[in-house]
Amino acid sequence: MNTSVVFSILCISLLLSTTGCGTQDIAPPVPVPAAPPCELDRGESTALTVNGAEGATSLEWSASSGQLTPSQGPSVTFTAPRNYSGPVVITVIARRGNAQSQGQMTCTVLAPPPTPTLEPTATLPPTPTASATPTPTPIPPIACDIRLTTRDLFPQIYEEFGVEGQFPTYGPIPGDAGSENFHCEVVSNPDTDPNSDHKPSQTVHVTYEKVADNSGWWGIATPNGYDASKHNEFCFWAYAKEPASFRVKMKDTSLKEEGYVVTIETANEWKQICTDITRFEEMGVNTQQMDNVNLGFESPWGSAEVWVTDLEFK
Repeated sequence: MNTSVVFSILCISLLLSTTGCGTQDIAPPVPVPAAPPCELDRGESTALTVNGAEGATSLEWSASSGQLTPSQGPSVTFTAPRNYSGPVVITVIARRGNAQSQGQMTCTVLAPPPTPTLEPTATLPPTPTASATPTPTPIPPIACDIRLTTRDLFPQIYEEFGVEGQFPTYGPIPGDAGSENFHCEVVSNPDTDPNSDHKPSQTVHVTYEKVADNSGWWGIATPNGYDASKHNEFCFWAYAKEPASFRVKMKDTSLKEEGYVVTIETANEWKQICTDITRFEEMGVNTQQMDNVNLGFESPWGSAEVWVTDLEFK
């Protein structure tokens, strides 16, 4: 069951006067777990620190799944996701001025033990069947942070990067502050507009309740950077039973994130929403190094309940 921690240190230098790791201005950071190897149960937390990174003025953390608190500094706490088992890549970027270097490690989220199967008691009489016609079993929702959900939701990214090169990102995750007001799940064959020509087999269902200044988000990440600038538009289909507003956002690998508000004014019908890639570039996002695209549900624009599917670059 023990899986060794994988360390992968990447050297990056943005200084024009330096070439390669041998002359870079910042020593590469090495993320270190409190008790290696980094293996956690779902929802369990562990402390992480940084070795090296001499000369850095800031340290920025990110994780392919789960939660990091805080997201900056030499010491953070990583909380494993509650609905996912497998490897989680944790990245720390050290910066000073225009120079930066990067280090990575992998924590393994352990799968819960199988639920024991109880043998039926021989003395109990069989349960009577009310009807001879079997009742169809509904397809249960799937957790939002399962990587395979992108196979149908964003097939373009899934086909290019596979299971390990991309992942859904959402928050707040269950148990964190504000999570009671935000919920997302992947549902198959949603009960939406039966008369629409657009009939998706799988969607993300997001429910957000405005309370004070809380917020939530759902999106698809490519942590090694994706060149979105080679496309003209980012598009997706959305459906709402009531008019709803949210932000369409893009974040680059330097953690610059910007977006704009869209409103679904016509309820109870599927609508395709497209955004010019240049719109994010005008806001300062490096679209050649996209970290993720996401939908932001934030208090200024009120509560919302939407279904989203068929994400693509055009």
